[in-house]
This record gives sequence, C-alpha cells and structure tokens, in this order.
Amino acid sequence: MYLTPSGAFFDPFEGMKDLKAGRVKFIGDAAERIKEDALRIMRLFRFHAHFGKTALEPVALEACQKLAPMLQSLSVERIRAELSKLLKATDPMPALSAMAGAGVFIALGQGKTELSKLKELIENEHALKAGIDPLLRLYQLFQSQSGARDIAIWLKLSRQNKLFIQSLERALNGDLPQSEASMRRYIYHHGVEASKAAALCLKQQRLFLYCDEWQVPSFPLQGRDLMARGMLAGPAVGEALKVLESEWVGSDFSLTKQMLLKQLRTV
Repeated sequence: MYLTPSGAFFDPFEGMKDLKAGRVKFIGDAAERIKEDALRIMRLFRFHAHFGKTALEPVALEACQKLAPMLQSLSVERIRAELSKLLKATDPMPALSAMAGAGVFIALGQGKTELSKLKELIENEHALKAGIDPLLRLYQLFQSQSGARDIAIWLKLSRQNKLFIQSLERALNGDLPQSEASMRRYIYHHGVEASKAAALCLKQQRLFLYCDEWQVPSFPLQGRDLMARGMLAGPAVGEALKVLESEWVGSDFSLTKQMLLKQLRTV
C-alpha cells in the first residue's frame, strides 16, 4: 500500500482487505519471495503473531517448510531479532505452533521446543498481571533443548542477558521458599530479576509480589574492614568474607557491621 504526499492511496495488491481481515500472506509467489530473502520465513510468522486473525495459507506454510533450510544461511543476529519481536506479541502461540509444524525450529537447530511451558508462562503473565519479557519467553521456549549457556552461545546474547538467564536457571533449579525469611534468602542469592522471573514461570504469586516489596540489603563488610583489623591481604580475606556473609544471611540480615567484626576472630 502506498500514500502520496497529496494523500492519494494506492493498493495494487488489495492489502487493505487483508489488513482488515487480519490475513498475513506473501505478495505473489511465496517461494519466490523467500528465495529473495530467507528471513521472510521468520517475518511471516512474526507478522502473523502480531496481526493475524485467520490461519496462515497452506501454500505459504508449504513454501516455508520446503525452504526452511535456507534459514541456516542467515546471521544469528537477524534470527535473534526476529524471534525477539515475535515473542513480544500478546499471544505468540498460534504463530509458534505453525512454525513448529513447518519445521522452522528444526532448521534452526532447535528441534525440541517447550511450547507447553511457554503457554503456561503466558497464562501466568495474565494471572499475575505481569509485563511481557521476550527474553524470559525465549528461555522458556528453548530451555529444555539447550539450557541457558547454550542459548546464550547460539543467539550470541549480550553479557547482561546471558547472566540473567543463567541466574534464572539457577533460581528455577533451587528450592522454592516457603516463608518470608526463606524468600529473602532466595531473592538475595538469585537477585530480584531472576527471582521474580522464576516466580512468574512457576506461578508463585507470593514470591512474585515479595520481589517488589522487599529492599535487598547490602552486605555491610568489605575486605578493607578486615584488613583494618589486622588481617593480611590475600585469599584469606575473601574466604573470611564468605563465611561472615553466610552468617549475616543466616541471621536474616540482622547482624550489624560491628557484630560481624566481633566474630572475625572465630572465623
């Protein structure tokens, strides 16, 4: 569709009808369009996730399935960008199911996907009134096949995103807290973002809300505090800090700096 500066509207392919009907399709021959740029396979499903109201045309799906191996020639950055945009859709499940049926994930080297886990996450998002996090959705989609480390390598995630999904993975594999004190320890060890994401994945409403309610405290000691008490610089300082921090956490973060320093001789 085109609009001139004067306001004249041109619609040579009757795109307005498709737009109103929520119908996503290729212009002309689907296979030819894909051969011009294989990323159009990903874009078909991405547009369908955001705008589609009807099922994709069988001819388009057939072309995607036949030419899906062409995706292997694309840079991972382009694939990552399309996946992220697709996963921002309110309900990407119909598009993702169609992708799986067309063999797109197999072509991407990710044959086993957790559509059921992603569906559950999306349901939890609605139930807990949470926002959409495409990175969290991506992890839930691929985690059984790859795990955090392999996902980060495959998609060349930024260091920040890599650390987030690794923290999330540890949180999901940890023991779920049952009391407020255990929630505080859980959040302190895994971080607010990862704890909240884990709570969302597991529909732990109490933990999900507590992540926003509790202010994570900072450990009151540093290496220089121990050296000021006569400890020589070296590995022993780090080990002592770990022990004292464990004591601090075990006290439900109640031990003060001075109280911790009094324990220094027994460490």
